[in-house]
Amino acid sequence: MAIVSDGIIPDQASNSGAASVLPQTAEQGQERTPDAPMAGKPEEKRKQEGIPDEEKQSLMRVRRLYKEKWHTVRRKVIRRVLKAYEFFKGNQFIAFDPENFQWFDPIEAALEGQEDPEDLDLYKFTNNVYQMLTGGFVAGLSPDIPKTAFFPDDASDPDDLSTAKDASDVVAIVERKNNIKTLQKQELLLLWLAGAYFSYTRYIVDEDRAGTKQEPVYADVPQQVTPDRFVCPECGNEEPAAGINIPACKNCGHEMTESDFYPGETMPMPTQVGQQEVPNGMTAVDLFGPLNVDAAPNAKKISQTPILDLQDEIDIGYLRSMYPDAWDELKQSTTGSSIEGELERVARQHVYSALGGRNNMTGEIMPTLSRCWITPQAFGVLDDKTMAQRLKARFPKGCKLVSVGDVFLEARPEKLTDHWTHCAAFDAHEFGLFPPAVGDSAIEVQERINDVANITHEHMDRNASPSLITDEDVIDTKALSGKPFPPGVITGIKRKTSQGQVPIRDLMFQPEIHIDQHIYDYGDKLVFLAQLLSGVTPQVFGGSGDPHIETASGQKQQLNTALGRLGLFWDQIRDEHAQRAMIIVKTTIQNMGGELRDTIKDDGTEFQNRAVDLDNMKGQIHAHPETDQGFPQTYAEIRDRIERFIEMAKDNLYIQAMLEVPTNQKIVALYTLPSNMVVPKDAKRKKVLQVINQLIQDADQGVPMQQVPNPMVPGQMMFMPTRLPDSDFDSPFEDVVDVVKEWAEEHWQMAQTDPPAFENIRAYYRLAVQFATQEQIKQQAAQQLAAGASEGEAPAAPAQANP
Repeated sequence: MAIVSDGIIPDQASNSGAASVLPQTAEQGQERTPDAPMAGKPEEKRKQEGIPDEEKQSLMRVRRLYKEKWHTVRRKVIRRVLKAYEFFKGNQFIAFDPENFQWFDPIEAALEGQEDPEDLDLYKFTNNVYQMLTGGFVAGLSPDIPKTAFFPDDASDPDDLSTAKDASDVVAIVERKNNIKTLQKQELLLLWLAGAYFSYTRYIVDEDRAGTKQEPVYADVPQQVTPDRFVCPECGNEEPAAGINIPACKNCGHEMTESDFYPGETMPMPTQVGQQEVPNGMTAVDLFGPLNVDAAPNAKKISQTPILDLQDEIDIGYLRSMYPDAWDELKQSTTGSSIEGELERVARQHVYSALGGRNNMTGEIMPTLSRCWITPQAFGVLDDKTMAQRLKARFPKGCKLVSVGDVFLEARPEKLTDHWTHCAAFDAHEFGLFPPAVGDSAIEVQERINDVANITHEHMDRNASPSLITDEDVIDTKALSGKPFPPGVITGIKRKTSQGQVPIRDLMFQPEIHIDQHIYDYGDKLVFLAQLLSGVTPQVFGGSGDPHIETASGQKQQLNTALGRLGLFWDQIRDEHAQRAMIIVKTTIQNMGGELRDTIKDDGTEFQNRAVDLDNMKGQIHAHPETDQGFPQTYAEIRDRIERFIEMAKDNLYIQAMLEVPTNQKIVALYTLPSNMVVPKDAKRKKVLQVINQLIQDADQGVPMQQVPNPMVPGQMMFMPTRLPDSDFDSPFEDVVDVVKEWAEEHWQMAQTDPPAFENIRAYYRLAVQFATQEQIKQQAAQQLAAGASEGEAPAAPAQANP
C-alpha cells in the first residue's frame, strides 16, 4: 500500500506480519532495534547497495551544510526552551552561561568550593506558579482524545468505503498499543514548554513494546517420500513391501525375490521441530521536542524543511545491539566535530540536571544517534550539480541518513512526510516550525512573583521583630544578655553611670521598619496576570477567577473566554492527529499485512477480538478531524451538565426519552452515582448482548437455523434462531426486544457484511417479539378476569398461547 496526499493506493503486499523472525528487512520504513538489528558492517552494506564513498560523504555534507545555515537561530530556540524546562523544575534563580551554553544558579556557583562560604543573606524561595499553570493547561486539554474521521475518495466505490471504515479501527488499535492518553499529555507539555512537538511514526520489532509470540521452527529433516516396494521383473508391477513376507505379483503371478526389493526414497523435507519465542512488530508513535529535532526554523510546514535531523543520546550497549557489526566503530565517546552538535548534546543532557548547577550533570554523555531525513530538493545545496543529480536519482523521494558523530551507519530511501508530523502552538505560517511556547508569557511574570515573594518573606523574617538598640555607656547589656523575659517577672537593670534620672525608654530603641502594604496584594495580582496572559484561568481547572466577578454568569463568561483561547491549541492538536492517523494506516498496512487484532471488552462484559483484514484495505481515503467533537470536558463539567439535564427532565419529554435509553442510563450512573450502584435492567441488557455475540459466532461457524411452523400465524413457517430466549428468566420480553432493536439499529451494516449472522439475530428478535406479544395477551386476560370477578360474572377461560 502507498499513501498519497489524499488517499491510499494499492501497490504491493507486505508479508512481514505482526511478528517476524530475525533478520528483518527495512524496505518499508522499519526502524532498527535490538530485536531487528542491521545485519552486516556499514561499509559492506553500503557497497552492497551500490552507494559509492563519494556519495556517502556528500550525504553527510548535505546534513552538515543545512545545520550550519540556521545554527544561530537554533541556539536561541534551545536557550528559550531550556529556560522553560528549568522554570518548570523550580530552578528559577538562574543565569545563562553562553560559553557552556547552559543555565546555572549564580549564587550556587559563587559559593561553590568555599569551605566557609559567606552568608550572602539572599532568599531563593520559589512559588512555582509556572508549574501550576502547566498542570492546568495539560489538565484542561487532556480529558478527551482528538478523533479522526476517514472519508472515502469515492462514496460509490466499495473498496473506498470498506477502507474508510476499517481505517478507524486500525488507528484505534495502534493508539491503544501506544498508550495514546500518555502521548497526549506529552504533546500538551511540549506545547507549553517548547511551543511545538514532532510526531515520529514507524514500524518496529520490539519485544518490550509489542510483546512476543510463539512461532514454529522448521528444519530439513530426512523423510521417506516413497514407500518400500517390490518391482516385478516380468511386468513391472509394484507391490508394497509388507512385513517379512515376499509377495507374488498380483498382475502376472511371478514369485518375486529379495533382489526385486527397492527401498523407499528419503530426502530432506522442511519439518516443524519445535517452537521459538519471537518479538512482535507494531506501528510505534513517539514524540520529540525542539531539543531533539533540528529542522528549518523558517519552514511553514514540515514538508518544506530540506532536512529533519532527529538526535538522541543512546546507551552504547543499546546502540551496538542495533548495529552489532559496527561494534568497533561505535565507541562510548563517539562525538561529532561540530561545536554546535556538542552544545546541543550538553543542552539535552542539562534537562536531566535536578538543581540547575553547572556541574550537576550525569557523568559521561552517551553517544548521539542522528537519524536525518533528507528531501530530494535538499541535494541542490551541493555545488557539484552532477553529484546532486546522482543523489536525487538514487533517492527520488528522499533518504534517511543514520550516523553517530562522523561514523556513517546507513542510508536508505525514505520519505520524510511518510513518518513525521508537526504541531505548533501558534500558526507555523507566521512563526515557522519553532514558534513561541504557550507558557512563555508566564515566565517573566513568574520572575516578578518570586521577587515579590522573597521581599515579603525577608520583611517578615527580619523586620517583624527588629533588634533592640541600647546605650551601652549606661546599661550593662552583658548582664541582660541571655535572660528571658517571661510575663510578670521583674528584671533588674544595672546602670553603668549615674544617669539614673534618664528614662529607660530613652536608652533603648527598637526601630520600626515599614513596607508598602500594597506589596501583599501585588503578589496576588501577578498570579492573576500570569493566568490571564497564558490563558489558563482558574475556571479551567475548577477554581474561581477574577475576584471582582461575583456572579455565576460572569464566571461562566470568563470560563468560555478561557476555553475559547485554549481551543486554538486544541484545533492545532486535532489537525496533527488527523495527519498522523493517515501515516498510522499507511505504515500498518505496509508492514503488518494480514489481520490486525486487538482484544476489547464489549458492552456484554465479554472479551471480544476486534480484527481488521489489512490485505483488503485497497481503497483510497482521506482524513479530517472529527467535526462533531467539541472542546474536551473534565469529569466535573460532564457531571454538572448531566445533573442539570436530569433537573430539566421533569418538564421535557425529549429529555425523558433520552434518559430511558439504557446506554444513556449507564453514562448517567458513571458520572453521578457511586461505582457499586446497579443500573436498572443492566444485567439483563448485558445478558442479551452476550447472546447476540453467541448468535454471531454460531452463524460464522456454520450452525444452521431450523425452519418450523409459526405458532402465531397458522400455515406460515418461521426460522428458529440457534439460541432461544429463556421463557423463565428473560421476562418481561419487551426489554429483550428493546435491547436487540437498539443493537440492530447501531449495527445495521452487518446485514450486508455478515448476512447469516444478521438473519440469526433477526430470528431471535422475532421470537422475542412473539414472546412479548404472548405476555401481553396473558396480561390482558388476567385484567379481564379480575374485572369480571369484581362484577360477579364468571369470565371465560383465556385461550392458551403456544410458545
